[in-house]
Amino acid sequence: MLKLIINNLSDYATNYNYIVTSAVDGDLWFYGAWNDEAKAYAVARSINGVVVKNPEKLM
Repeated sequence: MLKLIINNLSDYATNYNYIVTSAVDGDLWFYGAWNDEAKAYAVARSINGVVVKNPEKLM
């Protein structure tokens, strides 16, 4: 399994299915978290970000 490091990840984000990150200089930075997949992808597109599916929530 690939392990990603998301900087500044808030504790509350582990309760959500989708984590939105912003890529800065090759690092991922936490932006927000959603359970709604469409909303997460819309937010990621608006910030040129990346959606990371929370593997603990999607099993």
